[in-house]
Amino acid sequence: MQMNQKTANKQHKQLLNQAEKSIGAAYAVYYAQVKSFLKDSMTEDGQLSLKFTEGYVLSQLDLYEQELRDKLTVIADDLLKKAVEQSASHYKKELEELNALYYLESLSDRDKLIALLVEIGSTVTLRIQKIIKRLYRQHVLKVTAELRGQQLPAIQLPTEKEFLSEIELYGLVAIIDKAGRRWKPDVYVKMLVRTKMMELYKEVIAEIGKPFGHDLAVIAGVPVDNPCNNWIGTVISLNGETEGYPTYKQVKETGECFHPNCQHYVIPLKK
Repeated sequence: MQMNQKTANKQHKQLLNQAEKSIGAAYAVYYAQVKSFLKDSMTEDGQLSLKFTEGYVLSQLDLYEQELRDKLTVIADDLLKKAVEQSASHYKKELEELNALYYLESLSDRDKLIALLVEIGSTVTLRIQKIIKRLYRQHVLKVTAELRGQQLPAIQLPTEKEFLSEIELYGLVAIIDKAGRRWKPDVYVKMLVRTKMMELYKEVIAEIGKPFGHDLAVIAGVPVDNPCNNWIGTVISLNGETEGYPTYKQVKETGECFHPNCQHYVIPLKK
């Protein structure tokens, strides 16, 4: 029996909520660790203090990043596996015949996604470390000038508030887009993982349907306040094998549906 849209919507929403919560929780720990460590190690009495060596501070940031990477890898693996299982549940009977769920997991391109997650973590760490290195250089110049009895008004070390604000504004940033918007790493990672899950959902349905001649699917999902909404209920050709229907690729190229962070998906129409 084919899964109805109400059940599919519910399962789909639950999976997206899980992605949101899991990634959010991992980053909440990371943010707390980084901010608390930097506050304790680099500020005192509302001023910059630099109580530890530069090397120690930088290496500790690397450790926090590695812990986050490990958590995100586990989370991504779990979510991709569940996306495969959920999309494959539209084809329970057919899968028994194919006995191929293990193979479908290879469609997830897990390594590519993990590489992107690692790259984002490294970018954030490098941004923070750049700020730290600059402050240590300024501190050395200031101390040297004071020992020589020189006045260097241009070297003004930040207060604790200014330092933590700079870390928040310029350090904890994954990317800066063409419009100049700063994307927080957790927001950007959530978008990446959700997008990959949705693409995988479609890929699995299209792949299972091929041997059975199932090329048509209907776009499903909850109503939203954007152009995506106009596509709900539209029948499309997943693999471009059925004339008279827009293909998945054509719909995606409109930029209105199946875009990054899109929460809509497809339900196969079986003959």
